[in-house]
Amino acid sequence: GEAFTMNVVQGQTYTVGLGTSKGIGYYDLAIDVAGSDVPVNTAPTLTANALKLLSGQSVLASTVISAADAQGTPLTYTIKDTGTAAKTGYFELDGSKLSAGVNHVLSAAQFARLRIVGGPVDGAENLTVSVSDGQLSSGEKSFVLTSDKPNIAPVLSVTAATLAKGQVMTASSLINASDADGTALTYKIKDLNTGTT
Repeated sequence: GEAFTMNVVQGQTYTVGLGTSKGIGYYDLAIDVAGSDVPVNTAPTLTANALKLLSGQSVLASTVISAADAQGTPLTYTIKDTGTAAKTGYFELDGSKLSAGVNHVLSAAQFARLRIVGGPVDGAENLTVSVSDGQLSSGEKSFVLTSDKPNIAPVLSVTAATLAKGQVMTASSLINASDADGTALTYKIKDLNTGTT
């Protein structure tokens, strides 16, 4: 006799025709696939949470992205950075920035090393991820990366001066301040001399 194999799905009924090479005799055989003996593949699950990073700060992608497969099948990850401007956040793998605007397919081992890096300017962008077990996909999930440029303290310098009685000098000739972020500054001054002279 001859053997044959076929892929079946639990809960389905299949009709198989049996005959001879000479076409003599042909029989229909109904096969019921039931019970729990036949494993059913289910799509992997995926969660992706919003993230806020300071400029240049990085975290492992696995801190905000998690996936699981009920059958324990190794997963592949497809990621995409939709922010194509030069100063947005990005994905980084093994120290290299991944190109924005294109899909990158990663193994589970690569995903474990994947980092998300905050951009050099304030702003928000969407990143996407999906996972596959080789047959079924979780579907694509989008999450927001917000980059926050840190506020740098202003720099102040003061020049000492000796003034003659009644002499007037503008404070701006003695006090110099600048702000690396370009923020408008306010000044607070105080006279520490409690005497009348």
